[in-house]
Amino acid sequence: MPDTADITISIATHNRREDLLRTCRAIAELAPAPREVIVCADGCTDGTAEAIRDQFPDITLITNQQAQGSIISRDRILQQASSPIVLSLDDDSYPVERDFLARVEQSFELDAQLAVLTCFQITDEFPLTLESPDSQRGERQMVASFPNSAAAIRRAVYLESAGYPAAFFHQYEEPDFA
Repeated sequence: MPDTADITISIATHNRREDLLRTCRAIAELAPAPREVIVCADGCTDGTAEAIRDQFPDITLITNQQAQGSIISRDRILQQASSPIVLSLDDDSYPVERDFLARVEQSFELDAQLAVLTCFQITDEFPLTLESPDSQRGERQMVASFPNSAAAIRRAVYLESAGYPAAFFHQYEEPDFA
């Protein structure tokens, strides 16, 4: 297995420094590692940018002085990313399996038409996933939309499309893009 996956990890955040730092620590444990991690600190006033610069100097940091919203922040990251696949995560979400990036990369290699891959989430937003996460996982299937808290996007498809609709500040870009 290669040391680095040809994947950029994208995280947009707004004043959730501790959640973001926990996520960055989990990302640092992935094997293979991502080619790059880009964080957009969107109008943060809680020391997020300083903490990332101090604790994770290899992370590329984009800062919006005034909050622009998660949608514009995610778009900025997709425009700047250098990898063909961009894994979009929330500041409080991260892969559980260490080899997750290798699995994502393999899925895109096996299906040239795959544009977006969404993943099963274990989250307190949906308590059943916490009780028995393995029983909640299903077979691969087509879906109508995806959550940006756990979605890998083929960057070329994103760039060839209209991208995310900037009319929304936070949320609901996924069904429009899908």
